[in-house]
Amino acid sequence: ADQVDAVATVTAAQSPWVEELLRAPGVKIVDAEHVDAIARRFPFAYRVDLPARVFDFRASIPNRDIAALGVATNLVVREELHPAIKQVLLQASSDVARGSRILGTVGQFPSRDYGEFPLDSEAERYFNFGPSPMRRYLPFWAANLLERFWVLIIPIATLIVPILRFGPSTVTWGIRRRIYRHYKELRELEAAAQEANSDEERAKVLEALDKVEEQIKEVVVPLAFRDDHYRLRTHVVFVREQVSAPPEDTEAQTETATRTAIR
Repeated sequence: ADQVDAVATVTAAQSPWVEELLRAPGVKIVDAEHVDAIARRFPFAYRVDLPARVFDFRASIPNRDIAALGVATNLVVREELHPAIKQVLLQASSDVARGSRILGTVGQFPSRDYGEFPLDSEAERYFNFGPSPMRRYLPFWAANLLERFWVLIIPIATLIVPILRFGPSTVTWGIRRRIYRHYKELRELEAAAQEANSDEERAKVLEALDKVEEQIKEVVVPLAFRDDHYRLRTHVVFVREQVSAPPEDTEAQTETATRTAIR
């Protein structure tokens, strides 16, 4: 008969055409039957109690309390969507879908309670802890970069702790190795000097000793290791004196150096 008996629609309470219909002659809001049963049967449905005059107090719209049926909108994403994009969508939905004061749902949405699909892990984290401080105050690109860097902190710290623990000892060993490696040459030259029976052999030992001394002078060490460096140079002088001394004085000189070392 070109007439409309009833209209059921899913829309926002603040829609302009909803307000026009509410004020249209012969149009009224009707109670939804079995609201509680429907809300329990379907996860996306919930009961909305509309008090009398909630739309227009002066015009008395509606003129009595109404039990309406609310339907939640589900935000569905693909499982392989990047977590950062999911976080942006969740944050945007929090800014847009804050609920309706007329329907009494302010602060109720976004919600984890009306979904038909499994809750995503990012959504679970968002509802438990909210957006991260970086996403609250930083642009998307900066927050995403810092969050990725934060994930790398644990493995980086795992590497840094052993380095900080063994690094100083390794550096100390490396510096002292520059010094101590010359003692092998000094020991060999000292042994060669003790076995030398002629001036020519002792001259060869002194020539080799000069080369070793030049190498030692080129060694650069931090100030904290200067004592070891000067001690090495003192031993070079000792070996030189031992080579230059007459054979009969070598044993006495060695004994004197040993007593000095003991003191």
